[in-house]
Amino acid sequence: MSITDKDAELKKYRELVIATLDYYIEREEYSKNPAFQNLSRHFLELRSQTEELFQKGRLSTLKKWFRDLTEISVEARDLKFNEYLKNKTKYDIDIFKSFKNRIEKIIKDGRI
Repeated sequence: MSITDKDAELKKYRELVIATLDYYIEREEYSKNPAFQNLSRHFLELRSQTEELFQKGRLSTLKKWFRDLTEISVEARDLKFNEYLKNKTKYDIDIFKSFKNRIEKIIKDGRI
């Protein structure tokens, strides 16, 4: 991967991770729950750590964080999340793609 490509990927994943954290912070159903206040603080801390990872060029860590953080929305089948990411970051990301691929493979293998 060239330096220019890596810089573009770093920027992309920084934006995606921050947008994901913002989404969870802004969610109304979470903000009404007193237990979420600690989680909200944690997400804010992760935002600043995301900037540090970006400055240090830690692309693989940012990708892992994005995958781990989006797992919540994938498991919850939160279809609004994809649209939020697209609107906030302008990146057309389908967080359900790997999930759909796994289902297609199961069907293709005849396990269903």
